[in-house]
Formats: sequence, structure tokens, C-alpha cells
Amino acid sequence: MISVFLAASFLLGALAVTLLPKTVRAQLGEATNVIRVSLILLALLALASTSYITIGTNEVGLLSRIYLAQSLPAGHIIALSGEKGPQAEILTPGFHFRWMLNLLYSVDKDKVVVVPAGQYGKLVAADGDPLGPGQTFADQSGPIDKMLDATYFLTHHGQKGPQTAVISNQSLSMAGYHRRQYRCTQGICGSGQIERSFTCELRESCCSNSAGLSADQGNRFEWR
Repeated sequence: MISVFLAASFLLGALAVTLLPKTVRAQLGEATNVIRVSLILLALLALASTSYITIGTNEVGLLSRIYLAQSLPAGHIIALSGEKGPQAEILTPGFHFRWMLNLLYSVDKDKVVVVPAGQYGKLVAADGDPLGPGQTFADQSGPIDKMLDATYFLTHHGQKGPQTAVISNQSLSMAGYHRRQYRCTQGICGSGQIERSFTCELRESCCSNSAGLSADQGNRFEWR
């Protein structure tokens, strides 16, 4: 917020120079324009200092819109069109510049989720279309790599609730929604922030069969 106050101060200073009496501006000569342009540039630099962030190699940036946006529709927790609240978009590793990024959004850095060998991630979606009558597991909304993209999942009628797809032996830092999409309840799956739209529970994978099923140690079968 200090940068905003500085930018406002510089702009007010430039305006004050413009409103000086003609006699004073005549005495200052070209210095008037130099001062005015310098103050405007300083204001732009102050705003630019709020407009970038660098995400580390093994991190992702979680965006949550704070200002100048509409509220989320009732029953939804993930924003698809820039509404207030957690965003479907995430920031991948690297340098990102977006005008007033750190003013309009809260940006949290989080570690990439890793599902190690010998374990799988069981998914439960917290946002999406409701399950149908008598339905226990959600219909798979597409290939697993597409499913993990929040925008794809929520715009292709992905359903809330337990998913038939599970994650095995990979890093959950794919294009789209990765970390914001997963709340992990055990293992090394992550920090467990409640606003994420999937629960990802790591379990030991003890067996499999030709139908593509895997079972945890409690002999409960899940589609893989």
C-alpha cells in the first residue's frame, strides 16, 4: 500500500505543477515540464513495483482476487472469470509481470505436490457440478492431465465429490490449477488449505489388477 500512496503523491505533485500560476511556470521555464514528467514517471515506477512476482522452481503461485471484481456465484469457491476469491489460474515457476498484481490479488507461494512411488493420491472435488441421484463417484470429466486444469474441469462439467481417477507417482504441477485444486490430508501431499477444490489423500498402493484398479491397505478399490 505504501507504493500506492507514493504513486498518488507523485501524481498530485504533477497536477500541482500543472496548476501553478502562469507567471510561476514562466519563471521555471522548461523545468516545469521536466518536473511534471519526472513525477509522472515516478508514479508509474511506484505502481510497477507492485506488479511483479517471481515463483521458485519447485513452487506455484496461488492467486486470490481481492479488489475490483464481482463476487463468486452462490455455491462456488473457485473463480473462473476473475471474480473475487481463489482463482482457477495459478502462476507457474518464473517471473510474472501483471499491472498491480500484488494490489488486486493476494499471491501465496506453495510447494509443488509430489506423489511418491508406492503411493497414490485419492481425489475428492469440492467444486463443480453436483452428483446425480444415487451417484457415489463423480464421472471422469476427461484425461487426468486435463482434469487437473481447474478451468477445464469446471467448464467441462466436472462433478463435486469422490473422483474415480487417482494420481500416481507424479508431481502435481501441471498446466492449470495444480495446487489450488488439491487439499491434501496426509503424507507429503501438502499443507491442507481448505479453499482448494480437491482433497488429495496419499495412500499406500498395495496391489492392482488387469482392470486398472488399485487397492489401499484397507482393500478398498479405486480406479487408476
